[in-house]
Amino acid sequence: MSKISRQWIGPALSALFIVGLPVFADYGNPAYERGCNQMSHQDWNGAVNSFDEAIGMEQGNDKAFFKRGQCFYNMRNYKLAIGDFSEALNFAPKNTEYLLWRGTAYSKMGDHDSAIHDYQLAAKIDPKLSEAFQKQGDSYQALGKPDKAIAYYGQSLSMDPRNADIFVKRGHVRRMQNQNQEAIADYTKAIELAPQYSTAYFNRGATYNGISRPEDAVADLNKAIDLDPHNADAYLERGQAHAKLKDPKQAIRDYSEALQMHPNTAKYFLHRAKAYEELGQFDKALEDINDALTYAPDETIAARYYLARAFLYHHMGKDILAKADAERASQLNPALPRHIRFEDKEKTAGD
Repeated sequence: MSKISRQWIGPALSALFIVGLPVFADYGNPAYERGCNQMSHQDWNGAVNSFDEAIGMEQGNDKAFFKRGQCFYNMRNYKLAIGDFSEALNFAPKNTEYLLWRGTAYSKMGDHDSAIHDYQLAAKIDPKLSEAFQKQGDSYQALGKPDKAIAYYGQSLSMDPRNADIFVKRGHVRRMQNQNQEAIADYTKAIELAPQYSTAYFNRGATYNGISRPEDAVADLNKAIDLDPHNADAYLERGQAHAKLKDPKQAIRDYSEALQMHPNTAKYFLHRAKAYEELGQFDKALEDINDALTYAPDETIAARYYLARAFLYHHMGKDILAKADAERASQLNPALPRHIRFEDKEKTAGD
């Protein structure tokens, strides 16, 4: 699931998409019922056509507008989804489900202010609707307002205290605010509620890594990998923990596992290069840093990789090349020093 990119959980509504939910209704409209059946098979285009017919037969059919909006949402046509959710709300303005879905569609488009407005309307209609507060937390997090996000997650948990997802979300925000002990407490609670929750183990392990508790990090990341062996970032985090435990060979094995899954990911090459450098295998380290530069996602990251290669060249006794890379790093990111006294500096480059 997020880097702590796997560490972060997206809007839960996207998982609802009717599959596994009761979608048939004795609604007296065969086109509507056909559309619901098509949705259960994820035939979104076919369902849209059926709901077109249903709406043509009955203009005030709010359920058909809503279902068609869900189809557009799952096709990532969020603007069309919002239009249909709005039509549904014209006929049923106090339907909190419609408001939550429209808010989530706004959020997908990056319009978090409109999303918050819809979530607030839903909460006003049903003050005990935990999801309305949770989703406000999501939007405030996206807007870079962590204090509000934490507050709304807390309100949501007061109504739904056994929701592991919300503990993970609040833990993520707290970790980003360097509230590491509070984050660990949230992840621990999530694990108590959902012992097979791989993301909670991953996030707690990453947090332990960040506060120099590598043994605890390895234990959690082992569990995260057992539960989700396809999480490449869990291997990256475990590799970093092994590196802190002065075990570069095991770190290399973990970074290599990550690269097996995502062979074009720059940060995995960079970290493996560091481990090779630690072992004195400079040629392999250089090869990996070169690959990291090939796949660097932007100039700011590339600048840090050039700086990492500069240090590697220095350790290899190639100071002319080291100086050239340090200058390139500074050109890409003027905040980095242009001239480096390598003997006085710790290596600071990273992903």
